Amino acid sequence: MKYLIMTEGTCEKALLDVLLEKNILLYKPSDLLYETVFKARQLEHSLISKINQLPATENVSIIRIGDKLSDELRIPRDLKNRIASIEKICIKPEFEILHIIYQDKFSQYNKQKSNNKPCEFIYSIMCDYKKTHKFNYEFFSRLSDEELVSLLKEYDKKRLGTHKNCEKSMTTIIKK
Repeated sequence: MKYLIMTEGTCEKALLDVLLEKNILLYKPSDLLYETVFKARQLEHSLISKINQLPATENVSIIRIGDKLSDELRIPRDLKNRIASIEKICIKPEFEILHIIYQDKFSQYNKQKSNNKPCEFIYSIMCDYKKTHKFNYEFFSRLSDEELVSLLKEYDKKRLGTHKNCEKSMTTIIKK
C-alpha cells in the first residue's frame, strides 16, 4: 500500500513537507507515492501515470489536505480498483489560522473575524507573511517538533465544529 498525499495549495504542501522531513507524520517517505507530497486538487495525468507505474497488486490510499475540499475527487474508471481509500484532512477556516494561533493572536482575530478573513488578518500581525511554499516551509522548519505538534493540537481545539463528518483534522495524521 502506498499513500498519495495531495494538498490543495503550496502552503499546505510546505507544512506537510516539513512534517515529513521532521518525521512527525504517521507515514515515512517510503510509504508515500514517490516519497513525496503532491500539490494537486485532482488526479492529473502525471499522478495517474505514477499510480500506473506501481506494481499491479499495489493499491493507493489517497489523503487530500486543504481548506475547502468541496469538490469530489475524480477517479478514472481504470484506477477505481487501485484506490483503497480516500481521506479528507481539513484546515478550516483557512491555512493562515495556524500562523495566527502561533502568534498567539487567535482571541484578537476572533473578536474581529466578522470583519476579516484569516488571510486578511494575518497581514496585520505578520507584515512579512507570504502565501508561498518558500515562506511557509522556512517558517515551519524553524519550529521544533514539539512546537509543530502543539500548534496542530491547538488548532484542533479552536476549529470549533467547522469540519464536516467526512473530514478529519491534521492531528489524525501526525505522531502524538
